[in-house]
Amino acid sequence: RWPGGVADSKAINDLWAILYPIETHGGRSATVGDLTRIIGLVKSILGGGQLEAKQPQDLSVWKCLKGSIPVRPQLRAPLHDYLNGEEEHKVEKHTCPYKIKWALKKLIQLARDRYGYEPNPKRWPRGEMLEGGVGMIYFADEEDGNTRNKGKRKKA
Repeated sequence: RWPGGVADSKAINDLWAILYPIETHGGRSATVGDLTRIIGLVKSILGGGQLEAKQPQDLSVWKCLKGSIPVRPQLRAPLHDYLNGEEEHKVEKHTCPYKIKWALKKLIQLARDRYGYEPNPKRWPRGEMLEGGVGMIYFADEEDGNTRNKGKRKKA
């Protein structure tokens, strides 16, 4: 358990950013620099040092390990919820949750393939239309793979 006020601190966010790629299945190994930084952050958090408030994220650009990706305005809110560990995102009226799911999935794949982002394999988006026309995006699925070429025949 962390001391009070830690959940919204820059130190805890930095700690999770270092730990997440290491703890994921098939993730990278920790470097000496990672371990040194982890020790420093944990000492700061447990020592009751001055905690900096978490800065609001500007999601017009998604900053990954190896670069940045521009984010379309309609994907900023769902991406924010995805990155902050939310389990679901309510889609705005007159917006198709399946299109948002598809675009968000492509954005996550781009971040993974080109920019070193390590997505949680059990947090891929899934779109669903509920009764009453309410659209939801849930972040609880496994990646469904590349569906672009399903059903197409190979050329002889």
